[in-house]
Amino acid sequence: MLEPRSFAPTPARTGYDPRRQCDFWNRAAETDVLIAIYDTPEVRGAGGIDAFARSGEETAAALAGFTHPDSTVLDLGCGIGRVLRPLAARSRRVFGIDVSTEMLARAKQYLAGLDNVSLHHTDGRTIPDVADGSVDFLYSLLCLIHVDRRTAFDYMGEIKRVLARDGCALLQFHDILTDLGLAKFKTVVGSDYPLEFYTELELRRLLGAHDLSVLGTSRHDEYVVLTVVSGSAETWLQRFTRDVQVAGLDRGGGLAPGRLDLSRDGHLTVRVQAAPNSRRTLRLRVDIREDSNPAEAIVEASVAVPLPAGTTTAVRISFTTRSTLTIDAGDTRLAEHTMRRPPHATSAVLNAALMPAELDWRSAAQLHPYALSERLS
Repeated sequence: MLEPRSFAPTPARTGYDPRRQCDFWNRAAETDVLIAIYDTPEVRGAGGIDAFARSGEETAAALAGFTHPDSTVLDLGCGIGRVLRPLAARSRRVFGIDVSTEMLARAKQYLAGLDNVSLHHTDGRTIPDVADGSVDFLYSLLCLIHVDRRTAFDYMGEIKRVLARDGCALLQFHDILTDLGLAKFKTVVGSDYPLEFYTELELRRLLGAHDLSVLGTSRHDEYVVLTVVSGSAETWLQRFTRDVQVAGLDRGGGLAPGRLDLSRDGHLTVRVQAAPNSRRTLRLRVDIREDSNPAEAIVEASVAVPLPAGTTTAVRISFTTRSTLTIDAGDTRLAEHTMRRPPHATSAVLNAALMPAELDWRSAAQLHPYALSERLS
């Protein structure tokens, strides 16, 4: 009869040394800090620091739906603050965490003048100086791809610890099941360059061991990006729909339910009520399509709508005979687009959806059964 195999823990982990990680990224920062963080032809070329800064602004804009003016945000693997700098203007407080002392020293210069940012050095496994349940949004981009999976597992436990009850995290990993992921894996097999690879199923299993659930998944090139919440994703969404309610809807001008008259100005106003003490952001998705050819979009728009706690916000979609579409929240203009005017068309179909902004990463058209209204018009 076979005896059960013993899996007694070893006294210390020998395959990963945080000091080597610190030294590796210190050397990379000293060699060329911009390339070490964001290696693209534009950054390598004449664009340099300007291209680097623009890339951070573009990423921060894509993350806008995850933040709120009252949010506490954490950047795990912040480098010198490529994304953190523009995101700080959208948040109440921002933590930057990195294993490299050299990166953090340069971050102090790059982030000079930002009073709501604090930088902290990690030992390579933990998130220091951040209270339990205090972070509304945590993101880790181009960071966890560089640590071994045991260390990533430690970080997952720390993410669970610091996330607020209604907070979420956006985590980027290499996807070994993609052709690009496998190709990149082959390039590092014979080297010590720090890269790790997963399948989505493995990631869900590891996250689940810390009571973290996947709310949404997206893929880009060799990467898989997971939106993660504490506890059950279904419970998280149920709390969202309790916190945010559609309090009323008005139409005017050339807008009838689901259809608009292109010969008249019109508007759709949705009044959205947010619960007291909530920090919620909605994603509003709008598209207008030809009546006779629904496959053709006249205009498409997707915007993040932060909701002040305990108040009602009027979200207004307006269109004019001058082919302009505007989206406003209260007195704030969120977007303005020029509509393509189909020849001889007199009417079109308007679709609009409000959903938790956390469900939308790189895909403005993504819908979910928990959308507050799959079709408002």
